[in-house]
Amino acid sequence: MVVGKGSLGVRDLEHHQTTTGSRPGVLGGSASDVLRIPDLAGGTAVTGLISHDRDHESKRNGDYESKRGEFKISDVESGGEGTRVIPFATTDPFGLRSNESKEMADKIEAERLPEVNYVVTEEGCRPRVDRIHERVIIQNRSKKFEDGVLKEEGGCRDALEFYPIMKDYLCEGCTDSVNIGERRAYPRFQEYWFDRENIRHTIGDSVYTDTGKRYLFMDEAGCSPLIALGERRAYRQVETVYYNFNNMRKIVQECHRAPSLAPIPITETAEKCSLAHDFGRNISLEQKRLIFMIDGVEHEALGCQRVEPAIRHEFVETGCRPVVDVTGGSVTKMVRRRIRLASGFRMITDECEPEEVSRLVATREGCEGEYFHDLAGGRSYFKVRYFFPRGGSRKYVTSCLRSGESLAHQFEINGYENNDEARTSRPKLSVFIESPEQGRVIVDPPKIRDAAPAVAYTLVGNETRATAESYFEGCFRRIRTRSINLYNRGDGSKYEHIVGPAGPIAFTTDECSRTTDNRNEPIGYRRGNFWRHGKTTYAVQTRTTTTYPDGRVEPGAWVTVNTFTE
Repeated sequence: MVVGKGSLGVRDLEHHQTTTGSRPGVLGGSASDVLRIPDLAGGTAVTGLISHDRDHESKRNGDYESKRGEFKISDVESGGEGTRVIPFATTDPFGLRSNESKEMADKIEAERLPEVNYVVTEEGCRPRVDRIHERVIIQNRSKKFEDGVLKEEGGCRDALEFYPIMKDYLCEGCTDSVNIGERRAYPRFQEYWFDRENIRHTIGDSVYTDTGKRYLFMDEAGCSPLIALGERRAYRQVETVYYNFNNMRKIVQECHRAPSLAPIPITETAEKCSLAHDFGRNISLEQKRLIFMIDGVEHEALGCQRVEPAIRHEFVETGCRPVVDVTGGSVTKMVRRRIRLASGFRMITDECEPEEVSRLVATREGCEGEYFHDLAGGRSYFKVRYFFPRGGSRKYVTSCLRSGESLAHQFEINGYENNDEARTSRPKLSVFIESPEQGRVIVDPPKIRDAAPAVAYTLVGNETRATAESYFEGCFRRIRTRSINLYNRGDGSKYEHIVGPAGPIAFTTDECSRTTDNRNEPIGYRRGNFWRHGKTTYAVQTRTTTTYPDGRVEPGAWVTVNTFTE
C-alpha cells in the first residue's frame, strides 16, 4: 500500500486502541491498533489496522528477543492487497516517549535535508544590448539560501525578458548626414528602449547614421532664371532639396544653374516698345527690349532701351497753314514732324509748329503749368505760344505749343503689387518732374511699368509652429508642427510661406496609467518522508498592466522577484 504523496510524521497518526480479552491500554493477545493516515495529496484518509506480532506474556518469559516490534498496516478501507511492515517503538509507538523513539527522531532530524530557497534578483546586473537582434535583454542572477543563510551567488545572465531597441531621430544633435557627391542624405539617431514600467532609457550618448534609410536629392523649379546679357543667354535655375521622414523640406543648395538643362538664347525685339523722341535735337530713337522663352512663356531680360542709329525728323506742311504778318510783311511756315521707318513714313506730331522762328517770339505767358509729356522719351516739354511784336504790344499767332525746352522725368515708388505665389513684388512707379515754376508736378500716377523689374521677397527667418493636431507615441503626447519661412515683401509687409511638416513637439509627461498584479506560482515540489510533510516551492511574481491614453490595455510579462518554500 502507498500512503499519501508526502512525508508523514507521528503527529499525523491517529491511534485508536482496541482489545480483545485484555485491559484497555495494555498491548497483548490479539490486540490491534487503528491507524488513520491522512492522504496529503488527495485530502482523504486511509484507515488500517496495526497488529502486534508479540504479546505481553511472551516478552515477560523471554521468548521474544527482538528489541523492536512490528506493526502491520493493512489496507482495510482502500482494499489494498498487501501489508506494509513498519518498525516502531514497542512501548508507545505514537507518543515517542521511549528512549529508542527519541534516538530515532534525533537521527532523522540530523539526516534531514536543509530548507533551500532560491531568490532571483536584478540587483547588480545591467541590461545587455543585443545589437544583432536589436533588443535589450534584462539580466538577473540567483541567490541560494539554506535555512535562511546565503550560500551561493550566481553571475548575471540573460533572462527571458527583453525589449526592442528604438531609434530617436529627433534627438538633440541628430542632424542629417548630407553627402553632396552621392546626392543623398542619411538621418541620424540615438538609441533608446522602454522598460516594463514604460520608462525610457537612452543607450549611451552616441549618435548613429542610419544608412538603411536615405533621402534622395531633387532639383525643384521656382527660381528666377540666371540672365547673362554679355552672352545673350539665360540659364534655368533650380533649388536642390530633399524631404526627410517628417516630410520636412530641407534645402541643400540655394538657387543655382541646372547643368543638365541647355541655356536659352536671348533675342531682341521692338515689340511693346515705343519710339523715344528728342525734339530739342530733332531726332528720334528706336527702342528695343531683350526677351527669352521658357516653356512657351515670355520672360524679359531687359526692358525697352534706346538703340542707334538716330532717325532725323522731317518737317512737312501737310495739314498746316502758314502764319502771315501783313504789317511786317512776313510769312512763317507751320509744319508737322515725321520720320522715315522701314515700314514707311510715320507722323510723330499732330500739332503744327513754326518751321523757323524768324520774327516770331515764344513766351510762357499764358501757358504756365502746361507741358507736353513724352513718357516713352522720358522728358516733359514746356509749352509756349508765339507772337509778333507790335511796338509795345503783341500779336499772338499760335496757341500753346510744345517747345524744345524740357525737363527729365523722375520716378518714385508708391506701393507694390505683391505676388505671393512667385514671392516677388513689382513696384508701382509714379512719374514726376521738378518744375521751376510749380515745384513737383505729377506726370503719370503710380502704376506697374515695364522698365521696373520685379523684386524678390527677402527671407528673414524660419519658424517651427505647433498645429492643433496631436498624437501619442506610447505614453507620451506629441504635437505636430509646421515649418514656416518668414519673408519681407517689397513694401515691408510680412509674408509667411508654409514649407511643410516639421518635427513634432515631444512632451515628457507620462500619460499612461498602470496597475500591478502579484501572484505566487508553484515552480517545484520536494517529496517528504514518514516523519515530514513534502514542501512546495513558489515563485513570487509580479506584472504591470499599462493603459495607454488611446484606450489600449497591454499586460506586461510576469517577472519573478523572489521564491519561497512551504
